[in-house]
Amino acid sequence: MKANKKYYTNVKRLFPIHSKKEKAYLQQLKQQISEYDDSTYETMTDNFGEPIEVVKAYYDTISSNYLLKRINIKRMVIITCISILSITCVYFAYRTYHLNEVINEYYNSIPSEVEESIEVIEWWKKLFYLYVYF
Repeated sequence: MKANKKYYTNVKRLFPIHSKKEKAYLQQLKQQISEYDDSTYETMTDNFGEPIEVVKAYYDTISSNYLLKRINIKRMVIITCISILSITCVYFAYRTYHLNEVINEYYNSIPSEVEESIEVIEWWKKLFYLYVYF
């Protein structure tokens, strides 16, 4: 059973794209492989061929336009994901920088030294001020 699974995973890994057609082909191949329960890996390669040969045989039957279209779609999805990830990273870097600037501005606005002055007015000066202003 392990030889069947190993052979199937080797074939599956070699497929560059996994659309509906490829999945259907792999499902059909898996059913054919499951008929050889007690086989070794060598007998699997004798019956079906090397995994790379199985993939080559499949892509020989597929039109090149379909294959190019699927590869271009895959490339566009990868480029889009990388672009979104890059834009997100730049946005969060800017937000972090801006937040750091706001925090620094807040800390710089708090006075580090406070100067207090107490003015002592004697009682006769208070009386004079009261008399002059009234």
